[in-house]
Amino acid sequence: MGINECQYQFRFGRWNCSALGEKTVFGQELRVGSREAAFTYAITAAGVAHAVTAACS
Repeated sequence: MGINECQYQFRFGRWNCSALGEKTVFGQELRVGSREAAFTYAITAAGVAHAVTAACS
């Protein structure tokens, strides 16, 4: 869910959530403090909150 949303949001951007040669989909992008890393953490947290809310409903 988070990966799909990231790819949708950045589909026309310089970074489109691609991960060539990385073990994880976000790999190097999360190792530096950047807007992309912040967005990735935010969308992941939103996905977790959504999943927990849906499971508790």
